[in-house]
Amino acid sequence: MENAEVLVLKKNRFKESSLIVSGLSPDDGRIDFVMKGAYSENKNKFPVIDLFRVVSIEFKPVREGMPTVYSAEALDSYETLSSDPDNYLCACELARFVLDNTEKSLPCPELYGAMNHVLACLCGDHTDTLMTRHQCSLLVRLAYLNENGLLPEQLSDDPKADQLQHRLMAVLLETAQGDLPLPRLEDSYWRQLEEWSIQLCRYNGLKS
Repeated sequence: MENAEVLVLKKNRFKESSLIVSGLSPDDGRIDFVMKGAYSENKNKFPVIDLFRVVSIEFKPVREGMPTVYSAEALDSYETLSSDPDNYLCACELARFVLDNTEKSLPCPELYGAMNHVLACLCGDHTDTLMTRHQCSLLVRLAYLNENGLLPEQLSDDPKADQLQHRLMAVLLETAQGDLPLPRLEDSYWRQLEEWSIQLCRYNGLKS
């Protein structure tokens, strides 16, 4: 038996009483698993699994197909996202980006940390770090690009500007993990950063 910490990002009903669940694990990357009897009469069997919850699961690895979860424990929840339709939609778009671009068995602690921090911000859990939905999306993309070695080594042709932009990028990556506050930048510059990150994702063949 193995254990994994998972941020639940998708769930679909399977057959009459089971679920197929997809999520993100810092150690296992994208993880898909089956929950048998999730809709059985015994409603207390898997009461902790739901969208945008962090859970600890116990499962037996399989060579092919999806493992079956035998136990689950709730660790954290971002369910208050549903109280704001726009924030909930942003979270769903980020979940789609993550599931479309991550692979099984490929650790992604940086992306995992960014997703958890951003979801907490969208829930209003960090009142000292207020971020727009566009800034949240930008930070998740940057965390993904950095963790996969897809950020350009040179950000500007001018050496001084390049140094400054690398410093800013380092700050943004730490902000994505919740280690630094969001830097104060002009709205127009935030828009430039967002568009740059989107184009960089497309250039690298990512589904954005």
